Amino acid sequence: LRFSRIPIYQESPDNIIGLVLKDDVFKEMAFDNGDKTLIDIKRDILVTSREMPIPKLFEELVKNRNHMALVVDEYGTVNGLVTMEDVIETLLGFEIMDESDNVADLQMYARRSWESRAKRLGIIEDENPEE
Repeated sequence: LRFSRIPIYQESPDNIIGLVLKDDVFKEMAFDNGDKTLIDIKRDILVTSREMPIPKLFEELVKNRNHMALVVDEYGTVNGLVTMEDVIETLLGFEIMDESDNVADLQMYARRSWESRAKRLGIIEDENPEE
């Protein structure tokens, strides 16, 4: 399984009631707790408005010790999910590489990304400036 946090819903995808951790599911399977349901191991999920400023969302995720939030519109309709990684990448302005990213040479990718940011910020000189 590629994802570590899996939202669960009741009756409709617009009725997300929490999330389960992949490790919790595997743990229950390993201990042969076949009578447990997803409801039994579900965790609360932070719900946020799509108008919430990113820095404020970051504070809420940290304060509530959550790594994922459910994004809803003014009517409570689910618009999507946002992760702590998404928020940090937005605040920092660059992609965070992790074990699920499929890049053959991570060092080369990281170096190119750093050089691109450094040129934009004027930290290093762009050898091929666009005119």
